[in-house]
Amino acid sequence: MIGELFSIVKLLGKLSLPFRGHDESIISNNRGVYIEFVHFLANIGDDVLNEYLTNSSKNQMYLSPQIQNEIISIIGNEIRSKIIGYIKEAGIIAVLMDETTEVSHKEQLAVIVRYVNPLNGKISESFAALLEHPITTGEEITNILIKKLNSLGLQVEDIVGQSYDGGSNMSGIHKGVQARIRELNPLALFTHCYSHSLIRMLVNSVCNHRNIEASKFFGILELAYTFIEGSAQRHSYFIERQREIQSDQRPLHLVGLSDTRWNCRASSCQRLLNEVVFKSVLDTIEHICATTTDGNSRGTATGLLASISTFNIVISLVTVTPILLAINIISETL
Repeated sequence: MIGELFSIVKLLGKLSLPFRGHDESIISNNRGVYIEFVHFLANIGDDVLNEYLTNSSKNQMYLSPQIQNEIISIIGNEIRSKIIGYIKEAGIIAVLMDETTEVSHKEQLAVIVRYVNPLNGKISESFAALLEHPITTGEEITNILIKKLNSLGLQVEDIVGQSYDGGSNMSGIHKGVQARIRELNPLALFTHCYSHSLIRMLVNSVCNHRNIEASKFFGILELAYTFIEGSAQRHSYFIERQREIQSDQRPLHLVGLSDTRWNCRASSCQRLLNEVVFKSVLDTIEHICATTTDGNSRGTATGLLASISTFNIVISLVTVTPILLAINIISETL
């Protein structure tokens, strides 16, 4: 019985499905994926599971939120112990870290360990932790990293490589994480993330004040995205217009730009190069020009329509997109 529940938890984890619902009572129409899936298996022919659910004491059902969390924790600990065993057998590691802000605006730190897998002799990367860190100084992040490595049974002396982005708190030569780690272990060589270096080079080249046409081109693309996707009403009209033009195809969303994710620019251009999408963008902007009573929206729509339909922008879109897609292959590989 317990083995079956472990298998269910593993399956749901692979599918990235939520385990619990808001109401797990017997009268609920959706008790959560875990409980619903357990009863589903019992009802379609798993006689052992069905008998257990029918005849077991109510305080031994192994379906409570606490039991679910315990099973998840046990599986996680087992996976973690296997990975740590491989890392310790390898003897040396490289550490990769990146910062991110989640939807509730909390700073988080992703820690990844790279090592030579003793099972096949290939380089493996394992996700070690996702940690909250309200203080973002190089000293604090270094302390967090060392503490996490120690909790995994690893030491600073095991590090032979470290890779981060270009933030001063991470890569600074005096007080950044990489400098502080090298003070403790001079063998922990630092490599600036190759993908991030490529992206910064591309962004700096395109955004150079002397490159007026490129700056104008990407500025108009970003304005088109924010203008249409920034309003539920405009977005709805944009989607509906695509359905009217091509009813047999799923409507597409516009993609915004990003200075740290170059593939967003490639995706944005590729999406707008789609004939139906481009036509729907123009129709949406024209519709806003003709129907809105808001002066600011009408002015923005009028200027955007005049800009995005010019020969230079269309030619730039056609010529730049394949170049960005080719560069994106390199970026993803790095």
